[in-house]
Amino acid sequence: MMSVLGWVVYGMGCFFVLSTVLAIRQLARSGQKVTAMTVNQCALYVISLVLVPVLDLSPFHLIWMFFVSFVGGAMLPLALGINVPILPRLLVLIATVGISPPHPPRSPTAAP
Repeated sequence: MMSVLGWVVYGMGCFFVLSTVLAIRQLARSGQKVTAMTVNQCALYVISLVLVPVLDLSPFHLIWMFFVSFVGGAMLPLALGINVPILPRLLVLIATVGISPPHPPRSPTAAP
């Protein structure tokens, strides 16, 4: 029973990460700014999801790992000045595959 419940937690974590990546994609598609905090948190969520099966951890570890990712993604770059740009940039590139940059709005031309 605990194994099934653990995989339900893992599935919910996958759904949460996928929805966060899709939210980043939607923001990029609409031309809105994607904050570095959002991308850092999402990158840490992805790392958490990868570490659980690689290290053969219980999926229940995702509960505290996601909390630490949320706080760490928001606070560590501010408090310590640490910003690792490689992983977040890679995540944004993957999330925005196939999206062309939005065109600036055209200003109406005056009739002669």
